Amino acid sequence: MYRYPFMELGCQMVAHTFPKSSAHLERQGAALGGMLINIPRMFGREMDGTVCLLTYEDWVASKRLPALQASHRRTKGRMMAYGAFSADRLA
Repeated sequence: MYRYPFMELGCQMVAHTFPKSSAHLERQGAALGGMLINIPRMFGREMDGTVCLLTYEDWVASKRLPALQASHRRTKGRMMAYGAFSADRLA
């Protein structure tokens, strides 16, 4: 699900919004190392929401993606050549 924005588009962070009642999406975001932010009334008067902020580095470092950690080192140089931003370039 996150491979396209991170690997194909070169995004630094993905913001995923969902209703607070979606426990499975909250578990998924937490398991990948995302920062969960609860927002009251995000989807209306009776429905709170959650925003999951997941950075590329947290996604790669997650225990669920061990094979991606090796390709991260190979891809990082290629992404930099195409002008994708990273925290290293901003420092």
